[in-house]
Amino acid sequence: MKKLFYIGALSALLLAACGDEEDAAPKEDTPVQETEETTALTVDEKELQNYASNITGGTFLKSVALTDNYSVIDFYSTYEEYKQDNQESLITEEDYKGYFDTSESIEKILVIENVRLLRQFPGLAGAKMTLPFEGKTYSINLDRKSLNDYLGFKVEDLKTEDDSWTTKFVNPIGYDEQKRKELMEKFGTVN
Repeated sequence: MKKLFYIGALSALLLAACGDEEDAAPKEDTPVQETEETTALTVDEKELQNYASNITGGTFLKSVALTDNYSVIDFYSTYEEYKQDNQESLITEEDYKGYFDTSESIEKILVIENVRLLRQFPGLAGAKMTLPFEGKTYSINLDRKSLNDYLGFKVEDLKTEDDSWTTKFVNPIGYDEQKRKELMEKFGTVN
């Protein structure tokens, strides 16, 4: 009786082991799941440019480029420079100044809009933005990994559909003056 039990147990173990090996090997018609290591996400520069044109202050973007997998955005440095390139525009100098009238407005653009780009384009390694206004140059350089480490979560996981974008980032950091300033001090400069 004991022999039958041992033979049965040994057979079950052998079948289980064979089943594990068989399950471990991918079948030819079964797709292999790709991981971050095997997939290099790419960003289309035209898609980035189209999306960036809709960010806060997007009307005043001088250039949007993809350089070394970073979005690189520059704003016009003056209203006159903007008008020189956009002679048909009906935007007044007061409209222009209204977008950037305080350092708080500029900080919101630099912080929120760059994180928005990193959320929207998971293939970006980072986002850089420069906004000159009334003799000062405000800039930010967000490296995705450093930003995610700083925040304690991945910005690319935030969604508008489940409101995590608003509840985890926009309200507690983007619109909170102290938290936004801290992020700006960590990743930005004002000259």
